[in-house]
Amino acid sequence: MKKCLFLIAICLIILTGCQKNSPTTPQLPVVTTADITNITDSSANSGGNILDDGGSPVTARGIVYGTDSLTILSNSLKTIDSLGLGIFASKIKNLSSSTRYYVRA
Repeated sequence: MKKCLFLIAICLIILTGCQKNSPTTPQLPVVTTADITNITDSSANSGGNILDDGGSPVTARGIVYGTDSLTILSNSLKTIDSLGLGIFASKIKNLSSSTRYYVRA
């Protein structure tokens, strides 16, 4: 009887100790875009704030911008201003005057 209880206890310990770790669901970072300021014919200032990294390190932060709101994320026009969490400032240069730009941190 003691052997049977001992074997049951061992089995319970093994079964509860061998649970698979459930995969974590990736989280999106929380990012805000700052207002556009100091607008000239060829430049402007903006920036943003990375409030939460979503569980992954922030390896670059900056502004992406372009003249088409639908393709702004794939646009090659960007600033790279630093890394990590927090507030950052961006200087957007070489803009064309009288052109509408879309900006996103």
